[in-house]
Amino acid sequence: MVTLPVFEKHQQLIHRHAPAFIRHVLEGFRARLLNANQAADQLGLSPSRLYALATAYNTARTRKQQPLWTPGTSGGNHATPWPQPVIALLKKRLACSPPCPYSFAASEALRLHHFKLDRAQVRRWALENHLAHAVPPKKVHAAVRRWQRAQIGELWQLDASPQAKGKIERAHQYWQGRLPAFFASENITEITSANPQIDALRSHRNTQEVHRELRQTPQRAWDQARKEKRSVLRPAPRCPWWNYVWSVRTLVKVGSDGRVPIGTHRLRIEKPPASKVVLCLHPSGHHSVLAAAPDPTQKPALLFTNRPA
Repeated sequence: MVTLPVFEKHQQLIHRHAPAFIRHVLEGFRARLLNANQAADQLGLSPSRLYALATAYNTARTRKQQPLWTPGTSGGNHATPWPQPVIALLKKRLACSPPCPYSFAASEALRLHHFKLDRAQVRRWALENHLAHAVPPKKVHAAVRRWQRAQIGELWQLDASPQAKGKIERAHQYWQGRLPAFFASENITEITSANPQIDALRSHRNTQEVHRELRQTPQRAWDQARKEKRSVLRPAPRCPWWNYVWSVRTLVKVGSDGRVPIGTHRLRIEKPPASKVVLCLHPSGHHSVLAAAPDPTQKPALLFTNRPA
């Protein structure tokens, strides 16, 4: 009895069997001398691969080419290797504490290296390279997911329990899962260094990442709503107090030297000592000093501002 050598399963069929033997088995399968299981077992194939080969063999037979027919290569990893900068980025984003979500790591590969990956690819890579996340506990899914408002700018004010504010909190949860991991991987610890990074991340998310329920990017959904006139956005009112209403206002007293504290400095203003003024901290970070609090019957008296021109 002759013992045939055992070939590794990852070898191609053409390297495991002679072409004449492969044709012989496929001819036996075509003539129904062998059933699918017997033919697949002799060639060491799955049934689906056997049927694919049989189709190719029968096509060659109808063209009178079966004596020279040989199977092509199949299986194996034919994917293009990932660029080294992308691999370095994935290690950086997934090895930090807390680690970046897989979807965010894929988004970063596209944003920084224009290399498209999906979440599943990043997860498989992380599992193979011992950078996978701990398995989180399963969450109870909501019965109904309200993922989009009917109109841009539509706002509902809810005075209810936190469970009723899921839509409001979802965007916060999204960034809470990404930003701490991003800042940890970049060793960013100061807010002055962190804030400039957020605009780029937000812009990339809105223009490049496809929303799971919308099947399109948020920016495209926004543009579509505007085109369909589904918007209740209104222009800012022509009110001289508008910029000051949306500021954090603090009542401060002018010092004996005629100065008031603004940030880390004390600056002189045109007001007598001991008088009170309103210090405004604007969302952009600049300051203004008003002679009095906003009053719709009067115009603002601006004493100082360091707003960029």
